[in-house]
Amino acid sequence: HLDLSSNSFNLANSTSLHLQYLDLSNNHFEGPILSTIFLNMTSLRYLDLSLNFFNSSVPRWFDNLRSLVNLNLADNLLQSIEGGLFSFLRENPFLKSLYLDNNELHEEIFSMEGNSSGLIGKNFERLQISNNFLRGPLPDWLVHLKNLRMLDLSDNQLHGTIPSSYGWLRLTVLILSYNQLTGNIPEALGRLQVLKVLDLTNNLLNGTIPHCLGQLQNLDQLDLSANSLTGTVSEIHFSNLSKLSSLDISNNHLAMEVDSDWIPTFNLSYIGMASCEFGTEFPRWMRTQVDAIIIDLSNASISGSLPDWLGLISFFDLNLSYNQINGSLPKFPSNLGYLDLSHNQINGSLPKFPSNLGYLDLFHNQINGSLLKFPSNLGYLDLSHNLISGPIPQNIGLAMPYLYSLNLNDNLLSGSIPTSICEMENLSPLRLLDLSSNKLFGVIPSSLGNLVELTSLHMNNNSRHGEIPVTLNYCRTLQILDLGENKISGSVAHWIGPSFPLLQILRLRGNMFNGSIPSQLCLLSVLQILDLAVNNMTGMIPNCLGHMKGMKLNKSIDEGNSLSPAYAPRT
Repeated sequence: HLDLSSNSFNLANSTSLHLQYLDLSNNHFEGPILSTIFLNMTSLRYLDLSLNFFNSSVPRWFDNLRSLVNLNLADNLLQSIEGGLFSFLRENPFLKSLYLDNNELHEEIFSMEGNSSGLIGKNFERLQISNNFLRGPLPDWLVHLKNLRMLDLSDNQLHGTIPSSYGWLRLTVLILSYNQLTGNIPEALGRLQVLKVLDLTNNLLNGTIPHCLGQLQNLDQLDLSANSLTGTVSEIHFSNLSKLSSLDISNNHLAMEVDSDWIPTFNLSYIGMASCEFGTEFPRWMRTQVDAIIIDLSNASISGSLPDWLGLISFFDLNLSYNQINGSLPKFPSNLGYLDLSHNQINGSLPKFPSNLGYLDLFHNQINGSLLKFPSNLGYLDLSHNLISGPIPQNIGLAMPYLYSLNLNDNLLSGSIPTSICEMENLSPLRLLDLSSNKLFGVIPSSLGNLVELTSLHMNNNSRHGEIPVTLNYCRTLQILDLGENKISGSVAHWIGPSFPLLQILRLRGNMFNGSIPSQLCLLSVLQILDLAVNNMTGMIPNCLGHMKGMKLNKSIDEGNSLSPAYAPRT
């Protein structure tokens, strides 16, 4: 047994040893895998060459290592398998496990040399070739590997249908996600009675979910998300899945139809049913899922108010966005860390939220009342497009020192901007500040210059007056600056040009600016939108504005533009 992993050895100078276990992973080996190093290691059973920089191909000479049981070549730069995968498996008689994940293999694994019966009797158990460039259809010849337990061909370019012959294998794990597979899910997969993981996410599968999947009594994880599956999902699909802990059927065209008094036999930790049509109030059977950690029922046609018993489930992550949920917010479990209820019809005032909450999105609801105290761990807060009124709390920045995104736009907030927003601890982590479309007045605080990581600042459509504070030039990472529709006066500052090298949008329309357009604005080399309309500006338009590269259209409108979608307005 020899473990030399995580070093920087020169493989060419290694000595051939009569070993059974050799781990050379995570070194800096590169180039081809040299036969002279290993050919005398005839007793070698375990060889790990993962996490290196080997390129070229997986060599044929591995079949000289007649005792080899486990071969790990994952996380390299290998581009092909000499002779193809079929021949490699046929010529290595004792091999049980082959790991080729995270390489650059451009193989058609369907092809084979000779008769596929050459695989009969092999004890091969585990094949992992995820995250490569495998192409072509899935190979039928895998059916001869009767002892195959683990098959992971995810994240490749495989196409065609899933062979029904795979139902005759003894698989415990079948992962074919992130390919281009088409057709129906074969009924034959219902024969895989020892299957624990079935992952077919992100393909082009269509048709209905076979009822027989509900008979896979050992199934622990089922992921059919992001396909084009249709039809209804009912109790029969889960009839014998008592061991199921993770379910994801999101982003298909499915409708969930179960009896209102249905009690599932499973207790899920992950529930992914986004875009499944429930067409009811919040499902009662969810009350039985007391171990749920992540629940995603977004865009699921759920209506009515949220039940009080929701607080009895100890979930950490809840996404119920894009539904028709109304009523006030209930009490949530104390360990809640992520809550997204955006795009609903929730009303009433804001409740007290759990102290561990780090992400809160209530965008586009009908919440009223005033802003109260929020959890100190909060990093993301979006209360935009609501009916919240009153002032912004004076201590908002000090109370939430980890806040990196604050969006309060399109409410009824009044008063001035608290300086504490600009005086956060932890090196001012705030990156997005949107206070637009409110009733805020007063001058723009000079302390905004403390937000040195700010990338997007929106204060448009308020009643701000005074001049742009010169301290804002410390915010050198700004990409969007929107101060439009206020009462800001003075001249457009010359320092804007050299201070913001990343600025893409500068919007100062609808204010009281006077004077001329400073030629220094032409230093904004990536600026794509400049809006100075509806002001009191005079003088000549600088010629250099016509030569700003960022405003030139290098591609058609249909091809879009280079503005980061992270800063596009929410609708």
